[in-house]
Amino acid sequence: MHEDAIHPPAGDVSAGHEPAEIDTRPLRITAIVLLLCGIAIPLALLWLFKVYERTAVYPEANAVHSEVRSAGPSAPEPRVQGIPTFHGQAPRADMEQLRRESEERLNSYGKGEEVGFVRIPIDRAMQIMAERQARPTTQRSR
Repeated sequence: MHEDAIHPPAGDVSAGHEPAEIDTRPLRITAIVLLLCGIAIPLALLWLFKVYERTAVYPEANAVHSEVRSAGPSAPEPRVQGIPTFHGQAPRADMEQLRRESEERLNSYGKGEEVGFVRIPIDRAMQIMAERQARPTTQRSR
């Protein structure tokens, strides 16, 4: 009985053996579809890029850059320094300009910032104070 379960009789074909040939039709259809997609998609993308290239608008590079440069900075104060296209001077140049203006103000005559006052050079002011033998206005602590 055991022998019949393992090896069915030779004449019984309904025992469930696999067929000798495999149906490759679905495999061939899948391969053909993948091959067609592999060819069609790159060709469609190439065509799309060519259409975009023909219809693209290329502004003149010089015109755009000149408009941007002439517009000037639009950022609120304080503005960033040291960026050549955004700010005219670097921080070092600004500091040198501030020092020159301060030196000019300290060493020249002119109208004071408050009404009724004048500005004199600092060297002259020190001479006047030395001549008057002015004492400091602060008092010593007790």
